[in-house]
Amino acid sequence: MRWGILAGLGLLACLLGAQTPPANEPPTNVYPGELLPPGLRDIDRAKTLMIGTFPFAYLLSNWGYDFYYYANKNFDQNFTPWPLGQGTASLTGAELQDKYKTLIISSLVLSGALALLDFILGLLEPPPGPRIDPPDADANPEG
Repeated sequence: MRWGILAGLGLLACLLGAQTPPANEPPTNVYPGELLPPGLRDIDRAKTLMIGTFPFAYLLSNWGYDFYYYANKNFDQNFTPWPLGQGTASLTGAELQDKYKTLIISSLVLSGALALLDFILGLLEPPPGPRIDPPDADANPEG
């Protein structure tokens, strides 16, 4: 066992040591997002926002559902929302399946609404000018 680990670490060291450094290529000012057409860039941004906001939307939807269920059950102590109580943990199979369907749909709608709001706000702001990189400190002979 010990020899296998040592052999694996030795092989890893050989592979890492055999890598060649990247060639010195001039830097480009093309960024991956700028390679896409504007329509696809907006779709990519919306997709990223939806994926990123979904867990937070799910958490907020879950809390909202627990508070709604608690109020709908006339503030019964058996349904006190989590973290103060068990919340909707005592639901049966059919009720629990309905809860999860509701949570996923509401989370998707909330995430989509945030992506749509970002798209609308992006339309309202003026388009950015050309990208100007700051001057390189090594290229300045005076400084």
